[in-house]
Amino acid sequence: MSDRLPLASPAYVKNRARALIQHGQSKVLVLRARPRWTGSERDIAIEGQRVLVRPVASHLAALDALAERGPDDYLVLLTDLAREDLGDAVLVRTERGYADHVDEWSAVPGLFAAHTVDVELRRLNWVPAALLQHQPPNGWPAAPSGTVTADHALGNLLGALLGAPLPFQPDLVSILDLLDDATVRAAWQSVPAEMRTALTAWFSRERNGSLAMALDAAAQGPVSVLALGLALDVLWPEGPLDETSDQVLARGRIETHISGRPVDAHAARTYASTARSLVVRMESLGDPAVPDVMQQAEALLADLGWQQGAQWSTVLPAGLTARLRALADALQFTSSADLLDRMANVEGALTELLQHDLARPHDKRIEAARMAVRLARWICTHEAGTTAVPESLGASLADYLDDGAWVDRAVALVWDGTTDPVVAASYRMVLDAVAALRRAQDNRAAQLLAEATHRDEAPTGAVLIEHVLEHVVTPIAKSHRPLVILLDGMSAPVATEIAEAVAADTWVEAVPEGRGARLPVLAALPTLTKHSRTAFFTGELGDGAQAAERAAMTSRFGARLFHKDALRAPGGEALNAAVIAAINDPKIAVVGAVLNTIDDALDKHDPGGTRWGLDNIQHLRHLLDAAALAGRAVVLTSDHGHVVERGSEARPTPGADARWRSSGTGPVTDGEVLVRGRRVAGGEAVLAWREDLRYTSLRSGYHGGASLAEITVPFLLLLRGHKVPPGWVPAPPQAPHWWHESQRTRAVPGPRRRRRVGPDGVVDLAPEPEVPLPAREAPPGQGALEIEVTASVKRSPAEALASALVASEVFREQAERAGRHAPDATMVETVVTTLAENEGRAHRDLLASALGVTAATFTSTFAALRRVLNVEGYPVIAMDADRVTVRLDEGLLREQFELGGVRG
Repeated sequence: MSDRLPLASPAYVKNRARALIQHGQSKVLVLRARPRWTGSERDIAIEGQRVLVRPVASHLAALDALAERGPDDYLVLLTDLAREDLGDAVLVRTERGYADHVDEWSAVPGLFAAHTVDVELRRLNWVPAALLQHQPPNGWPAAPSGTVTADHALGNLLGALLGAPLPFQPDLVSILDLLDDATVRAAWQSVPAEMRTALTAWFSRERNGSLAMALDAAAQGPVSVLALGLALDVLWPEGPLDETSDQVLARGRIETHISGRPVDAHAARTYASTARSLVVRMESLGDPAVPDVMQQAEALLADLGWQQGAQWSTVLPAGLTARLRALADALQFTSSADLLDRMANVEGALTELLQHDLARPHDKRIEAARMAVRLARWICTHEAGTTAVPESLGASLADYLDDGAWVDRAVALVWDGTTDPVVAASYRMVLDAVAALRRAQDNRAAQLLAEATHRDEAPTGAVLIEHVLEHVVTPIAKSHRPLVILLDGMSAPVATEIAEAVAADTWVEAVPEGRGARLPVLAALPTLTKHSRTAFFTGELGDGAQAAERAAMTSRFGARLFHKDALRAPGGEALNAAVIAAINDPKIAVVGAVLNTIDDALDKHDPGGTRWGLDNIQHLRHLLDAAALAGRAVVLTSDHGHVVERGSEARPTPGADARWRSSGTGPVTDGEVLVRGRRVAGGEAVLAWREDLRYTSLRSGYHGGASLAEITVPFLLLLRGHKVPPGWVPAPPQAPHWWHESQRTRAVPGPRRRRRVGPDGVVDLAPEPEVPLPAREAPPGQGALEIEVTASVKRSPAEALASALVASEVFREQAERAGRHAPDATMVETVVTTLAENEGRAHRDLLASALGVTAATFTSTFAALRRVLNVEGYPVIAMDADRVTVRLDEGLLREQFELGGVRG
């Protein structure tokens, strides 16, 4: 008979004893069960009370147990005796005067402060014992509806087993997050196999296979469940992919790391996507566990016999390396013409690289890759013949500000942008090609400089540095009281970085109205601080010191000028009180400050490897803030630029400076130019125009020579608010076209090649078919019989589409509906033409430049464009997820505006 009775589990006994202590009328409980106790101790403590648990097989044994109990003790008897065998002497002392049958299900509602158990849960016979055995110290969370459901009970049971805070509602994200902790995996592995199997089976059946897959994987061994997910991500990738034999074999081998059974592809894909998202989020937050997870994933793929599979990953480092090398392969060119033919592949490789989850915008490798492609585009502009050779010094200076400075900025990032020798080899090819083109520009500019200086001719379209304050700043001071900040040694490339930083700080740049771009300034010669900075502040050529500069500023403009020592403040203050007082004084029209951080870096630091902004130039941010509070405009300018040490040729010359020497020290040789005239200190000098030439010891950077980077002085006018000085306009984005957009100045001959990153590098795919442009018919009334033929202007397909758009009836209705918020038709034509010419995608700065509006103004302009073009809300024009790329859906445009038959 004893074998027919259930065994009272320690968890059940403890639960009944707790109820006895809390609510019982007696201190003795008799349970009809096998007279066997499986607990580790015969006396247990519950809520501070001693509970004796005694299995009894006879009436005498029951009486002995009762006699053993102390007055404050509780007693639980486990017996298979019938009521008549126990006798009244025992039962009279027990709870309710009879023996209770062991029914673990009856205990379940009370565990959850409920009144009933859901039918679905009752089908799982193993559940009551599990819930009793693993009941948390504070009990199970109450069932919200009063009914214990399977979701509620098993979700919280799993949470308790994994050590999660209760209540717990498991989903794949939370399970993967928990199980990736080795301690949690160990806890799960310590759960009895039968219970693990039963729980996993229920979640697989009632929830989804991916969650059960995670539980199975965690039970197998020490491998990170997130690492397993990253391996699954390449074994069962998103989208169509040609399978390899190694990949198929690896799919079979990974079964032993999960459940030993065939893997469901849909569950694997769900698991992989969730794991990848978790790892990407962890990586973005700087979680120190991420490198180990990724190493495990790559090692797992190697163990599966498919080590190269890691290169397909969009999150593993091996995948990023593969994409960088694919870009490097695309950049292997033999000539600029060859590069132009390769640019479709180069752009595609960059796109694939940027789609990798580890391609963070500020990662130095990613910045270098972007810059390398920008330089490749720039090289192609020369091959395509779209750049004109400047015919004057002023044109050379302007061209450098508008174009060459951005090239030099990109070079600085590419120069030390990778530690991968394969990628570095391709970058060197790009840098060598850029250096050759830039050297030709510097050579040309040096000759124009020598001619203009000898003729004492001011460059057209540029300002001599000694005239800047009088001719440029003084007119501005009549309405805007500028703070003039001279950043000693700031080159035009550095100015492009700083301009972006101040624009992000809500300053608006203004440029000369006639030019629409930044004002070029020509430094004094040689391009040294003692000549050029003195000329800036005094208005005269010659050597000078700080005292002379301050005196000249006071006598000429009634201005205050602060050098390094005067900017220093006592402890706890950002700026010297005298500086703040001058900036705040409305009677002082012009305040000046000299910052030496950039020039100092040429001696001791790496100016080429430094990313210049508001926070690594001492005092700059605080001066800008003070000017803003005082309602002043800000002029950011320099006295000269600089070149960076990148493997220069040394020509030691007695008495020479870093980049110039006296004309009496020898004849002019390669890389040098002789300049003579009023603007040259001493009347004449030999200046190095080649950036890689020096006369003195090695330093981080140099100035004094005749390269465009040294003689071109940037001038930035910054404002807060919309009012601009007369003769100035808000600046459109200043970056050149190739900075943001791929180069499309010449069609790539033949079908466009398509490639993708594969385990063996770049894999060629089937070429895209060529789409011929529609034939253009001659205008009616012209031909061979006509005596007088007027040449017609042939419009491109993009121009024809834009023109037809603004002439359409739907556009007219949309513009009327938008009312005064409707954009000008010319503006719409410009935007649509630009987007259509760029395959329906363009950087917002490119469009702002095309429209002649500022980057800040473009936001409202874009809103106006959307009101007119997005008929009934359909996204004809939209901003991409990156928030900088504008997209045009040309098919939708044609459909909404009934332009199906329009051709160029």
